[in-house]
Amino acid sequence: MRLTFTLLFSLLFTGISAQYEAKIFNADYQFTDGIYLSHASWLANTPDLSWEEIDGEMVQLPEDYRVQIAAMRHKNGSEFERVYAMSLDGFPYICVRHDEQKNFHEFAGLRFRGRYAYFRYSRKELTSKMMYAYNPANGRPFRGAEVEREREVLSEVLLHVPSGEQRSLNRQNVYEILDGYSDLQRAVALLAPDDQELRSKLTRAVKLYNEREPLLLPLPPKSE
Repeated sequence: MRLTFTLLFSLLFTGISAQYEAKIFNADYQFTDGIYLSHASWLANTPDLSWEEIDGEMVQLPEDYRVQIAAMRHKNGSEFERVYAMSLDGFPYICVRHDEQKNFHEFAGLRFRGRYAYFRYSRKELTSKMMYAYNPANGRPFRGAEVEREREVLSEVLLHVPSGEQRSLNRQNVYEILDGYSDLQRAVALLAPDDQELRSKLTRAVKLYNEREPLLLPLPPKSE
């Protein structure tokens, strides 16, 4: 009886292991192509929709790690309420913009991967500035009005892959991420805010952290 139970347990464990094979989440990790509607399905590498189930007009900008999809919808005609990520040829992209009125989605590709992944994208931001009309006789302002203008703003994001938390790439956030590795924290603390290579040095520190704290994906299935 004991031998039978042990054999059954062994066969069950072997079956689960065969279905679940985790790999280090690095540049070699391949995502299954399709659309991911949630962070959970993305972590599990199980797309909610395949590309065969989707209509839309795609523009791919590989040099910018960017993909834009206009009029994206199910082939039955219904639109998406929310999209988290997508994969194209095994490469992961995070949804960074959804214009509901125009039904337009924009995705940014992960530029490096690990426990913390990195992506960046440009967004438009409204700024206001006081503009004055000047009296030509004395050069003094006699009328002022606040004028709104659009400007391009670069967003640089560190994605904590297990939780989905997003942080801006800056010295303070990277320093906090490196908690437990005093050598890396010291190096970041010494960086000058106006360092011309600040971005590359900060991302290098995060990559070193990822090497010391490797992440395995997909995450193991939860036991019931």
